[in-house]
Amino acid sequence: MNYQNPEKIPVGMLDNSSAMDCKNILCSPEIPLNLCPLNCIDQMFDLGIILKVKMLNCRLKYFVVLITLLLPAGIILAQDSTLIRFELKDQFNHVRTEKDFQSKLTILVGSDHNGSKYNDAWGKSIHDSLAGKGAQNRVEFLPVADLRGVPFFLKGFVKGKFPKEPARWILMDWKGQFAQAYNFVPAECNIIVFDGNGKIVHQTSVQEIDPLQLHKILDRIFANLPEEK
Repeated sequence: MNYQNPEKIPVGMLDNSSAMDCKNILCSPEIPLNLCPLNCIDQMFDLGIILKVKMLNCRLKYFVVLITLLLPAGIILAQDSTLIRFELKDQFNHVRTEKDFQSKLTILVGSDHNGSKYNDAWGKSIHDSLAGKGAQNRVEFLPVADLRGVPFFLKGFVKGKFPKEPARWILMDWKGQFAQAYNFVPAECNIIVFDGNGKIVHQTSVQEIDPLQLHKILDRIFANLPEEK
């Protein structure tokens, strides 16, 4: 290799023997760095940049793999811990906001289409259990339908499939605001209990009625019921 050639060799043209020669020169204690040909130093500098970039890419790949492995093991993505601000219509076009639930113990029951078949059973079980203690009027239910993905031209059709009784109103969450805020589990009934300050005191996702799960939900509800006025 001709070290006296001042013309810089593009790094893409640098072969293994050239790189080894440069390394030997730079590492040699007999040759001061300020006397090493600039062409050779430039080549080693370019190689150093390439190696650093490759190392960075490798670290990023390991990080992605680590996250992928850990998430299914039970790591919960960050979510809201209080009742979010919202302004949504029900199937009767009545607007409701978070202000309608202030200072009240609120029980959110929500799901996507595949989980909706479980909602009525769980809502009724919780309501009837509270009624048995005379506490049904001390809570507010917040039914939510996660309707993300419904095409705009089908919204009217989908809305027409919901209950016709005004007492059975359900919020039409077309953008999935609640589902994203609280990490709804697909194809399940998601139940969240908020205390009078709007803070989550219990959250779970269920399918068929499970007496043990029902007991846990009721326990958290009764433990956080506001004082009767």
